[in-house]
Amino acid sequence: MLDSLHVLFIMDGSGPYVWLCFFVLMFVVSVNIILPIIRMKKIYKEGRLED
Repeated sequence: MLDSLHVLFIMDGSGPYVWLCFFVLMFVVSVNIILPIIRMKKIYKEGRLED
């Protein structure tokens, strides 16, 4: 079990690069999901204050 996890993380020497790319991708996707939600909440809040 531990050997297979080690193989998963190392990936024949390219593991650090692959995992770095994966985490950068997840960060970018998360930002692209979260920022519009925050902005829309702000727009709705400002719209309610003007009424």
